[in-house]
Amino acid sequence: MQVLVWDGPKLLRAAEAADPVAGPGEVVVRARAAGVCGSEVEGYLGRQANRTPPLIMGHELAGVVVAAGESSDPSLPGQTVAVNPIVSCRSCRYCRTGARNLCRGKELIGIARPGGFAELVAVPAANLTRLPAGTDARLGAFVEPMANGVHAARLALSGREADGPVRAVVIGGGAIGLCVLQALRMSMAGTVDVLEPSPYRREMAARFGAAAVHAAADDARQALGAGQGPRRDDTAGADVVVDAVGSQQARQLAVDLARPHGRVVLIGMHDDETTLAFRPVVRNEIVLAGSYAYTDDDFARAAQWLVTGQVSPGDIEPIRPLADGPEVFAAIAAGGLRPVRAFLGNG
Repeated sequence: MQVLVWDGPKLLRAAEAADPVAGPGEVVVRARAAGVCGSEVEGYLGRQANRTPPLIMGHELAGVVVAAGESSDPSLPGQTVAVNPIVSCRSCRYCRTGARNLCRGKELIGIARPGGFAELVAVPAANLTRLPAGTDARLGAFVEPMANGVHAARLALSGREADGPVRAVVIGGGAIGLCVLQALRMSMAGTVDVLEPSPYRREMAARFGAAAVHAAADDARQALGAGQGPRRDDTAGADVVVDAVGSQQARQLAVDLARPHGRVVLIGMHDDETTLAFRPVVRNEIVLAGSYAYTDDDFARAAQWLVTGQVSPGDIEPIRPLADGPEVFAAIAAGGLRPVRAFLGNG
């Protein structure tokens, strides 16, 4: 089969490899589409230590089951599926309570295991979400990033079920930020603002229902009445702020925009270490929460919303063949591709 192999910083090549065999509890999926995630571009550039070359990346994938291993459901071959890339022990307390994303023994397809930038990939049968026959493979591959948005939105709204309309802000209008925006709008009554410097992404945010889009941090502060001075208006600030960037500036801004008793969810992972002004966190009783990946329920909900058209991946290009992978990665790394997601695969 053909695969796309990452050999180190900016080194990506198409190659031939042996077809995978489904082991006990596994299936082999013909990967119709695999999304090119921003984290993979960072890995391609050599900026993520969790990826060791040579590696077949690709953790956002969908396709058709072509073989089932021993003890796997024999009805699976022929099924169209999205693949949850989190492979966990399924026996620890985190897995037993539905938080497989926090399993200490987890591995990720496309990072610790061969991923979806291949014609065929072996995955645990338990990690499949069935999709209706004929589902666009790009929608199936987009379930993974949308599930991140569903999870972050759920954490952001935790405990606010009876609080009435929510005012929310998403910092960052990239793929994950737009997924968070849509998940918030599906999950709450209220409004969502988006802060994003890119005109194209601001246009996308408006299309996806943002109440307001802001080009600069000061614009967002002014719109929310969250300037640097004392807040005398109890309507100032946002109930919920989600940082989908992960930079020093974005994390501090998220705290600045939150009103007293506000909730800040941090999903962006650009900077490993940052400093925050913590007196406002303490004095305003602001809750800080991390958001990592998703649960199986989040993944299933993302799939349902996508296949029913309630949420969307936005502008996406045709699926490019695996052989075009080096060109696609280089173009994205150089800022030359605009769509929310590019896809590689077998159509």
